[in-house]
Amino acid sequence: MPRSIQYCSSRIRSLDRVILKQKHFEGRMKELELKEGQLEGKLKERELNEREFKGQVIDLASKQNYYKSRMKELESKEKQHEGRVMELESKKKQFERDMEEFKLKVKPLKEQVMELASKEKQLDGQVKELE
Repeated sequence: MPRSIQYCSSRIRSLDRVILKQKHFEGRMKELELKEGQLEGKLKERELNEREFKGQVIDLASKQNYYKSRMKELESKEKQHEGRVMELESKKKQFERDMEEFKLKVKPLKEQVMELASKEKQLDGQVKELE
């Protein structure tokens, strides 16, 4: 009988070790499940961030296209403006030429007016003499 007590005692110790290992294993499993949950949370967060990032990329591409289009529009308007400026400069030069031509035509007329005024004074003087 002492053997059977010894045997039972050995078996109990062996079972105690198995129970301890099982508890340790269960604790480890809970840790791993907790870590798995944390990783799943991080994965969902990263997926959300990735979707947000993709949305931002699409938004930025859209804005880039808008600004490219706007730049082309502004460049076109700038060319139109340059054309108008050149046209106005041409008209200004033509106006200046016309003014010079006008001045050249007015100068003899002024001289004629002065001459006529002088003749008028002479005539007035002659009329007074005759009176």
